[in-house]
Amino acid sequence: MPSCNEADVDKYVGNRLRERRVELGYSQTEIAVKLGLTFQQVQKYERGYNRVSASRLHDLTKILNVEVEYFFEDIWNQKSYASPMAWGPELKELITVFDSLPEKMRITLRLLLKSLS
Repeated sequence: MPSCNEADVDKYVGNRLRERRVELGYSQTEIAVKLGLTFQQVQKYERGYNRVSASRLHDLTKILNVEVEYFFEDIWNQKSYASPMAWGPELKELITVFDSLPEKMRITLRLLLKSLS
């Protein structure tokens, strides 16, 4: 089984949270209100900046109507990439541009790219 470091797991769980939230049509604010948090905290969860605790993950399963396993599906099948220090200038530029886009545009672009792969 390939290994994932903690940051990779946090980002993966955050991505799964974002995917399900968007699929259900919830905003970050709506999820935040249901959790008793700010939308900024939900944003940090989704980006993997902050780790989702076990109790918070339990709350999210109820809100998003999924099992805990949903957040970890296929995590071991993800490709592992070199550290950001090894990335070329084109990838760094792409990430910078992507991060500067509005959230809805980032989601749309990500779904488009996913459909092409």
